[in-house]
Amino acid sequence: YLDAHPKRVCIILDGLDETNLSRCSKFMYDVIHGQELPGVRLIVTSRPCADAFSLAETAEFQRRVELVGFRRSDVKDYVRKVLGRKEAAALLEKMDNNDHLASMMATPSLCKEICKQFHYKALTPRCITDMSEMILLQAAARWLGRRVEHWHMIPGKLQKLLLRLGRFALQMLVGHQLVFRDYDLDRYGITEEVFALGLLVSCDQEDVDEKGEVRKPAEASP
Repeated sequence: YLDAHPKRVCIILDGLDETNLSRCSKFMYDVIHGQELPGVRLIVTSRPCADAFSLAETAEFQRRVELVGFRRSDVKDYVRKVLGRKEAAALLEKMDNNDHLASMMATPSLCKEICKQFHYKALTPRCITDMSEMILLQAAARWLGRRVEHWHMIPGKLQKLLLRLGRFALQMLVGHQLVFRDYDLDRYGITEEVFALGLLVSCDQEDVDEKGEVRKPAEASP
C-alpha cells in the first residue's frame, strides 16, 4: 500500500527533541531525509534543540512552521534583565549546556518561573515533571503570600485543593477533554477558590463550539 499510494500516507514524528536523532534507526533517518518511503507526507514536531536546527538545514521540507515564543537571544535578554549579573551568567551557562532546559525557556511563562526558582534556590528543572512541580509551588506561594520551597510547606487545606485539581486534570486528559463546562467542575468539586490559584483558564460560552472546543479568534462570536 505504501508503495502504491504514498500520497495517502502521513507519518507524524512528534517530539523530535525527546530523542537523539544520531541514535535513531537508519530507517527513520532515511524517512526524514526522503530516502525511504518517498512521496509520503511527513510532519515532524520539536521544541528548539540542536537536532531540530540540524534537521531544518539538512532535510528538505515544503513548509516550516515556527510557533514563536522566546528565541535564544530573547531568553538571554530576559534573564539578564530580571536576574543579577552573576546569577544571569550562571543560568545562561546551564542553558547553553542543556538543550532540554533551553527548550523549556523558549516558552516565556516557563522562562519566568525558571528565573524565579533559580533566584531563590539556584536550581533548574531537569525535566517537565520538575517544571510542573515548580509551577505548583509558585502558585502556592502566590496564594499564601510567602515563599514555598517544598510540598510539606503547603498547608493541608491548600494541598487538598491542589490534589483535587490534579485528579480533575488527569480525568480530563484521560477522556481527551481539554475544554470543560460548569457541570464538569461541579462534579469534581472545583470551586472558585481553585480558580484563584491561577492554574485554570476560563472562557466565555460563545468562544466554545458545539464540540466543546475553543474557537479560533476569527471564529468567535462577536
